[in-house]
Amino acid sequence: MMLFFIRGSARALGVVIMLLTLGALASSAQTVSPPPPAEYKVVIRYRIRSAIQVRVARFREMASYLQSLGFKKDPGPDDEAADPDQTRMTGTIASDRARRLLRDRHIQAILLIPAGYDLPAEGDKPVKVQLDLSGGLPLERQRLLSDQVLGLLRDQGFQAAIGYDNRGHTRILGSIPAGALEALLEDLRWQGSGWLAPRVPVADLPLPLRNAWPVEVVEVLPEPAGVPPVKTLPPVAAPGDGQEYLLKIAPALRALAKQQDAVRMEVILVSEPAANDLSWRRDLSQASPRSLLEGQLAARWTMMSPCRVRAWTVTSAFDASGLSGDATELRTDPRSLLTSR
Repeated sequence: MMLFFIRGSARALGVVIMLLTLGALASSAQTVSPPPPAEYKVVIRYRIRSAIQVRVARFREMASYLQSLGFKKDPGPDDEAADPDQTRMTGTIASDRARRLLRDRHIQAILLIPAGYDLPAEGDKPVKVQLDLSGGLPLERQRLLSDQVLGLLRDQGFQAAIGYDNRGHTRILGSIPAGALEALLEDLRWQGSGWLAPRVPVADLPLPLRNAWPVEVVEVLPEPAGVPPVKTLPPVAAPGDGQEYLLKIAPALRALAKQQDAVRMEVILVSEPAANDLSWRRDLSQASPRSLLEGQLAARWTMMSPCRVRAWTVTSAFDASGLSGDATELRTDPRSLLTSR
């Protein structure tokens, strides 16, 4: 073993070289994703709601742009250009140009399936997918949007993966039954629970999900050769009698949720509202007329409110990141944003 003693500026240079070497070793140890396929089979969801002549012109404009990308369109109905109920288009495209399809203003979302890969014939068999979400929000708001989307995806049988790069909360990785795959192209905010009505009216959804449906790309990720297919995790078993303490919601909190009297709670805002911004007060009074604000300390407010008030309604009205106190709990399930307490 040879020992080197470095002094002065040479020591600093040695430290820099050592750090660069360690960084290179760390980079080489990272898992490299498999290359994308050469070509994708594509399902496009588009929307052109116009008078017939205008729709035909816009459809041809869209088709011309897709052709310029090398998109090979499958034959469609004879009246495809004029029929306003036609919202899907299929074909193939080179993988390096696939996401450029979204640059057309009429295209809402795309489903990418590697060419040569056949989806399982059994509709309940899980398929591994990744979803690309629209970005551009501050990181905390983007994280909230991703959680809200996950809440609706679970209703389609989606199961999120564990421990993956979410790319600033613009990527969701998981699996979904093959029969529900194309449903991910739709705006799930409008999915009904019966008689064409959504389970939660879109106007009542919390922000930022209320503004727009962010899923732009649904990409099927076949498992590499030799890797067993993804397995569905078993449901979490309910605690037995006398083991309710294992639940994340304490028994005392559950008891509070049953009472009708108002209790004091604390609302933690995402950011402190401006002194002249009173819009959130109006939204709160509409969401919970019986709530009463008591005081403020920076981005924290105390309020009196009935225990049975919908927590997501309060957080939506406040643009809040969470609730704490006697009547609420720290939410760990994104679906709690869309369900009443």
